[in-house]
Amino acid sequence: MDVVIDSLSAFTHVHAVIYQDGNQGLIDRQGRLVLPAQYCEIRIGEDRVVMGRDYNHWLFLSGDNGMLKECYADSVAVTRANVYALYRSGTVRLAGPDLKPLSEDIYSRVTSFSKERAVAVVDHRAGVVDPSGRFIISPSFMDIRFDGEFVKASRMVDGRVKWMLLGPEGNPVSAKSYDDIGSWNGRFFPVKSRGFWGAMDRNGKEMIACVHDSLVQWKDENVVVRFKGGYGVIGIDETWKVTPQRYPLELINDSLYLLKRENTTFLKGIRKGIIYFSDNRLEVREDHLLEYLTSGALWKIDFSGTIKERYELPSGIEEISDESEGLRAIRRDGRYGFIDAEGRLRIANRYEAARNFSSSLAAVRILGRWGFINRQDNIAIQPVYDEVSSFVGDYAIVRQNNLVGVVGKNGQLVLPVRYDSIAMVSGNRFKLMQQGRWGLADDVGRLTVSPKYDDVADLGNGFVIVSRQGRYGVLTVQGVSTIPEIYDWLAYDERNGQFIALERAPWKELKRL
Repeated sequence: MDVVIDSLSAFTHVHAVIYQDGNQGLIDRQGRLVLPAQYCEIRIGEDRVVMGRDYNHWLFLSGDNGMLKECYADSVAVTRANVYALYRSGTVRLAGPDLKPLSEDIYSRVTSFSKERAVAVVDHRAGVVDPSGRFIISPSFMDIRFDGEFVKASRMVDGRVKWMLLGPEGNPVSAKSYDDIGSWNGRFFPVKSRGFWGAMDRNGKEMIACVHDSLVQWKDENVVVRFKGGYGVIGIDETWKVTPQRYPLELINDSLYLLKRENTTFLKGIRKGIIYFSDNRLEVREDHLLEYLTSGALWKIDFSGTIKERYELPSGIEEISDESEGLRAIRRDGRYGFIDAEGRLRIANRYEAARNFSSSLAAVRILGRWGFINRQDNIAIQPVYDEVSSFVGDYAIVRQNNLVGVVGKNGQLVLPVRYDSIAMVSGNRFKLMQQGRWGLADDVGRLTVSPKYDDVADLGNGFVIVSRQGRYGVLTVQGVSTIPEIYDWLAYDERNGQFIALERAPWKELKRL
């Protein structure tokens, strides 16, 4: 009997695995068919036992466990709405909403779609396909990468990997190829050739020659570059705005930059020279600089170098935090309080420790215990906890005796302090662990999913995927089971509004040789 095959393995015990249309079977040395090519995988053991497995069963389900469709494959990936990648025996085909192949093309790899394009690989060559599975750029490149609307591809040129920018049909747009093409920054691509960097515009024209050590920063029409070890600024037209010198530069806008020379920072104009300088820390804001004096004072400097405002801080400040909700935590004489944006003491420094305000409350420590105060320096939540988080919205996580709970802004416990771990999830719900098992609670502290699962994943759409002892299912956020816990794997496909469940095919004995 003649057997037409695509390929076969090496012989083991005078038998070989054959491949037909991605399926596996078994023949002997005389070419006789021992097992038909209908299996996902076949293995011949040293004991001459032939083991095999069928393709995995994939089920596409609604939230109420309605069967939408099903297929058999090694694995399934969602590449876009209503387009799936079906993997069978090392190959992949694109399928439509009915899970039927969109084309006759078979790939070794395919990516998810981006702007209606996906990279598909055939025989180690990459091309680009559209959602129908049709090649719009033939598979003739070593690698293809999408960068927003752009397509970058590589080929071997004179023994070296070279990158180029491609047009919609796969024709090279860039006038030359490069060792590397960086990400599009809205104005140009950084490009590297022979170890040096330049820039290429969206049309593939090299607008800055590849003669620079690196492109450090881009802003408006200017670029900070390293050139022969020094730092300088060039325009997009390649004219030098600031000739190279030894110290790092930082562009502020199209006319101003900072030069950092040892311990001194200079504010300089591209056409004006030095405008302002200081040995203190300077922060760049939208239309001014903030200077932090060693005395604790804070100055506001406009871009003409004029001191517009001076905020004098209380003397003796040992520590100061960033501003939050108009106040800064400070430490003076070993105690913590709060000052406003003008440096005025608003909450006396009488606390052992303090954190910034969040949701109008700040965590403070008194006699070794944490609580919260409001902006009027009144105790809002009594200091009875070993540790607390800052408030996120209306809730904070608190810890006592190595167990955690949740407190509301009114000081009442939303969840008692008896859990090993708590994390906020979507919809003001709480994922919680007790004795190594996970559950879910709502925003008023009701346990909606009992903590008995290895994991729970709140999808934010009214459903929760749960797993226990390697089995997956789905509950509502109220804890009602909608998809039973019988699957080997389960995930939510947001693009198509469905659940994808896996029944893994087991290995089984097919034959003894």
